[in-house]
Amino acid sequence: MFDKHKFSEMLLKAKGNRTNEDYYQDCGVSRAYISNYINAKRDKAPSAEIIKKLADASHSNITYEDLMIAAGHIEDGISKKERMADNILQKFIDKGFVKENEDLTDEKRKWILDMVDQALEITRLAKKHPKE
Repeated sequence: MFDKHKFSEMLLKAKGNRTNEDYYQDCGVSRAYISNYINAKRDKAPSAEIIKKLADASHSNITYEDLMIAAGHIEDGISKKERMADNILQKFIDKGFVKENEDLTDEKRKWILDMVDQALEITRLAKKHPKE
């Protein structure tokens, strides 16, 4: 989840003792855009591409990963996609299709992906043709 106040604090640290104008120029991002984040006026996180520019221009120990966590793109070093994949795998374990700590063969991985694809297709069709 995007924490605009934490993100703002990190941007101020990343700016260091430079003027706002110098930081904007170093980042290659518009002054108004960054200013809205510094003043915690935006409720939506910037893209990973913008965050990379902000981190690359940092004059402190604020890293790309720090900004990505504050932006809600990753959680404690784990991306949302990785967490979702872990949750899906846990469902397969809970239902007995996969054993805990099992080394998955390519065949088993393909089978899991096929099952997920089928579930997604069923969901898509159900949304397209809801019961009346």
